Amino acid sequence: MPGAFWCIVEDDRQGNPKKVMAEVVGEASRLAGQMGAQAEAVWLTDRAAPEGVKLLGELGAKRIWLLENAAFGAYRGEVWTPVVAELAAKESPQAILAPVTTRQREMMARLAARLGAGLSADSTALALEDGKLVATRPVYAGKLLSRV
Repeated sequence: MPGAFWCIVEDDRQGNPKKVMAEVVGEASRLAGQMGAQAEAVWLTDRAAPEGVKLLGELGAKRIWLLENAAFGAYRGEVWTPVVAELAAKESPQAILAPVTTRQREMMARLAARLGAGLSADSTALALEDGKLVATRPVYAGKLLSRV
């Protein structure tokens, strides 16, 4: 089976995924389905509410990597990134998606650098073409759209 499409969970710091995760998990599920893979959520938190975990499953995550530890209470890129990078190196996801938030922007840049992977920030559309993920993103202050 091809590698999964991962979603890095953004939560409300009260133990529940933010509303934007419906979009991220939904897109990962759509793309994964086209490749015969599955969507999975990776959630680093100091506390996950049971209903938050259940919600991720309802949104389409077939597996939830719940990494619950006091060290994940406040975001610190130097703590979070190596943990996700180690898991990604072990599990080899097809792609890693995340919502556009300050925390995720910073962590995804760190993660891409650590994994030697490409990064498409602020993507407005994702598609699979010949088995490759193609992102559409704005350039030149949104005056053009670029496919990468």
